[in-house]
Amino acid sequence: MNEYSLLKYIYRPCVSRISHLIAPTQMSPIQLSLIAFGISIISAWLFSSEYYAGLFFGALLAFLSLCMHLVAEEIRRLRHLPIEAFQKADKALVFYSELFFIAGLAAHIAITDPKILCLLLGLLAATGILLLDKFKERSAKPFWTYFNFIEHPSMRISLMIFFALINLPILAIFIIALGSNGLVFAGLLDKK
Repeated sequence: MNEYSLLKYIYRPCVSRISHLIAPTQMSPIQLSLIAFGISIISAWLFSSEYYAGLFFGALLAFLSLCMHLVAEEIRRLRHLPIEAFQKADKALVFYSELFFIAGLAAHIAITDPKILCLLLGLLAATGILLLDKFKERSAKPFWTYFNFIEHPSMRISLMIFFALINLPILAIFIIALGSNGLVFAGLLDKK
C-alpha cells in the first residue's frame, strides 16, 4: 500500500466528515495542527501505559491526530491560504508527534519487558526518522526499495497505529528503526 492509497481509502472518509464540521468555524489551520499535536501527546501518554487498553485507545487517538493534521491541510486549501508558513509549522508538529508516539511505544515495551534494548530500539527509530529528513540520498538496491514507505510520516504513524492495535508495538519500532536507518546508510554508502 502506498501513501496515496492509505490517505484516500483509510483517512479520507474521516477527514471529510471532520472538515465539514470545522469549515464553518473560524479555526485556523495552525490551530487545528496544534490541536492535533495536543491529541498526539495524550496518545503517547496512553501508549506508555503497561496495559493493552492504553495501546488501543492511544492508537485511536493517534489516528485522530493524523486526521486532524490532514483536516488542517484541507481547511488551508479550502480557504486558499498560503502554504509556506503553514506547511513548515505543520511538518514540525507532525515530526514531534511521531517522536512522542515512538517514545510512548518504547516506554510501553520497556515497562512490560524491561530491557535496555527496547529503549535503544526506540532511540534508533527516532534517530532514523530524523536522518531521513536530513539526508536525501537513498539506496537503489532492491532490498531497500521495500522500505520506501518509511519515508512518509503518515505511513510511519499508520504503522505504529496498526501494530499498537494488534499489541505488537516492538515490531513497529523495529521496522521503523531498520527501514529508516537502513535507507539512509545504504544510500550514503551507494554514493561513495
